Amino acid sequence: MIFRRQQAGVSLVELMVALLLLGVALLGLAAAFAPGRMAIQGGDQSTTATFLARKVLEDMRNRAYDLDSDELVNGTDFPATTAYGSVTYGSVAYPNFRRTITFADDSPEVGTKTVTVAVFYRDSGGVERPVTLTMIFTRGS
Repeated sequence: MIFRRQQAGVSLVELMVALLLLGVALLGLAAAFAPGRMAIQGGDQSTTATFLARKVLEDMRNRAYDLDSDELVNGTDFPATTAYGSVTYGSVAYPNFRRTITFADDSPEVGTKTVTVAVFYRDSGGVERPVTLTMIFTRGS
């Protein structure tokens, strides 16, 4: 009579194969973190640039643009260009952004003014990206 031992558990080879498969899966998962982080950072910068452009346009909405006065011009309040490190809102500085503001009188019609605000930032690859917002103001009475 031949007796066979029953084995319980796994062999060393099976354990090594399982660890190898787990390692490959974890490496694939880890490789996805860097592009995901860069995408989140790019979205954050784009959102901040949109916020800064909208704030300029909101400030302009509170200025006079009527038959008697026109406060929507390039100057101290709305400079044509703002360099990197010079963009602020309130007391908060935004050093990674720059801005341009352009005005087009009587565009698209007489008595209107088209204002375009472009806020630029550099993405994680160093490429400058713009966020551009345009608003048309109508001369009040």
